[in-house]
Amino acid sequence: MNKQRDRFWNLLLIAAVISAVVSLLTTTFGLLNYLSFLLAVPLALAVQMGLFGLAWLIGFGENRIRPLMVVLYIVAMIFSVVFSYVFLQSELVEKVKPIEAQRRLFDDIRAQVTSFGGVVNEGVNESEMLLTKIRLWLDTEEEKGWATKTCEEETHCYLTAVCERVRGKIQVWEEKSGKPYREGPGRELIHEALVEEHSAINQIHLRLKNFRDSVWLQSNVLQEDLDNRSRLTAFDRIVAAVPRKDLADVLCREVPLPVPANYEDFARDKAVREEKQVYAFEDLMDILSGAKPVGRNDYPTIFALGLAVFIDLFVLIVALGAALISDDRRGGQYPGGFGRGKEADWKDRMQEEVEEWVSGALLTKSVDREERLRFVSDVMPSIIVDQDGKNVLIPSSDEQYRFGIMLVKSNAARTSTSRVEGREQMVFLLEDWVYRAMARYIRRSGEAG
Repeated sequence: MNKQRDRFWNLLLIAAVISAVVSLLTTTFGLLNYLSFLLAVPLALAVQMGLFGLAWLIGFGENRIRPLMVVLYIVAMIFSVVFSYVFLQSELVEKVKPIEAQRRLFDDIRAQVTSFGGVVNEGVNESEMLLTKIRLWLDTEEEKGWATKTCEEETHCYLTAVCERVRGKIQVWEEKSGKPYREGPGRELIHEALVEEHSAINQIHLRLKNFRDSVWLQSNVLQEDLDNRSRLTAFDRIVAAVPRKDLADVLCREVPLPVPANYEDFARDKAVREEKQVYAFEDLMDILSGAKPVGRNDYPTIFALGLAVFIDLFVLIVALGAALISDDRRGGQYPGGFGRGKEADWKDRMQEEVEEWVSGALLTKSVDREERLRFVSDVMPSIIVDQDGKNVLIPSSDEQYRFGIMLVKSNAARTSTSRVEGREQMVFLLEDWVYRAMARYIRRSGEAG
């Protein structure tokens, strides 16, 4: 059983060391995003050595200083976790986040291309309708005369503007000639005005159609292998080429152009090393703030934070586990290697151990049984129970002090300091079984007497 416990003890120590080394590496690589190699390595080493030492102090230290050790461990752990998280998160999302940024920009631009493409198609169709309408007016003028009264029934803004321009030309002619213009079939003033209007709307139609077919639909803005900067540049070009005035003329409204995305919001596909830590904290704050639902692209960030915390907590967990095993081993095993399960051995062994402690305290083995029994009886009142339930020997004489030293050498007690009657004094924290062994020694010695 002892060999198995020792083997498990060693495994715990190895696990703690490995965990500390891993934490050292992740913290170092995280610090390298901010500091030079000569500063990052010793700083990370100092923090990890402090964490390792504090963890074992928490596990094996005195109860009264344990809260302070815990606070110090948490402070050092926060430092280590921050830089470990930066490194781990950057590594885990190195390929995921750039692809996510490209997909988000692609979806954003595709939505704008689809939406504004509908406006462009509407403009082309509307200009074609206007072209047909004015062509019909022109044919009517040639065959039977086109009357300006036709405009009274027209509601389309572009056609009403055409009517206004035709009327304006008639009015100018009438003012110059001093007689009213006679409307009728032919190729006179109205015909000439309608020809100009037909040519103008035809040019608008051709510009809109050419933009749609040769620029909008042929652009590489939705090409799959583009990085975000190239995609935004291509999108800016086609937006700049939009015949906005032509669209406004034929659609009778101002047409807002698509708003290009801010490149800074999508620049992560080409992030440099110095930007990784910024993105790491941005990702974490997005999750913690609840600004957006947590999606699968956030899982690497959550995993990186959890792993960074676990690596440093694991050292503490191992130290606490080792302390529990050590306490159990010390509390369940008597000096000399005799366990509680061996009833025939440990009772006699306990008796011998107590006698050896007493002999060492009295500096002689020639004292008789009565003197040994009296000494042990005198020691018993000097043992008190502290607030943690531990038996504490407060020596009141040199003999009792030597008795405590003998207990320490036998792994039956450990030393500490306490304020007794206004001054600091060394005391001995006894293992739980020691008091029972002394009581049994008194009882057995009395029976033998």
